[in-house]
Amino acid sequence: MAAPRYLIPAGALVLSGALWLSHARQAERLEAVERELAGLREEVRAANARASSPPPAAVVAPGPAAPAPVVPPEAFAARVAELLEERLRAQAARQGEPAAPKPPPALAPEKQPALSKAQRMVDAVLSAGVMRPEDVTELRATLAELGPSAEGHALRQRLIVASNRGELKLPPGVLPFLL
Repeated sequence: MAAPRYLIPAGALVLSGALWLSHARQAERLEAVERELAGLREEVRAANARASSPPPAAVVAPGPAAPAPVVPPEAFAARVAELLEERLRAQAARQGEPAAPKPPPALAPEKQPALSKAQRMVDAVLSAGVMRPEDVTELRATLAELGPSAEGHALRQRLIVASNRGELKLPPGVLPFLL
């Protein structure tokens, strides 16, 4: 069955109307963009003109200028020192004296075997220059037995210093201060 003859021209007419409408909208958009561009160009020209024009002259009252007071350097330094001392005293009074950080607790006598083991492990790792993953696991467990002690802190510090100096290679993802 063939399509009626009037449907083909009607379809072409609808299509051409849609194309014309689309073209008209694009032309309107293009004109709007051109107007906006022209406005922006004018703003840039005005800004450039303002930037290139000399600043207005300062208005100064006629008459001799008053000389600035001269302060001897010693007096100035003394006044600055006095102000600093006053400010420091006021700040100390507001905050109170800062508390000194508490040292880590002393190691309990029952933890001495763990300390000896940890010291041997750290010495072995540092002499080898390489820390293996199994060393990390064992050292973490041993240092955990020591708890937050000055001795455990000193062992961690030795590992950190050796690592920072490049004397100790660590496994990937291991940081000595996390031991």
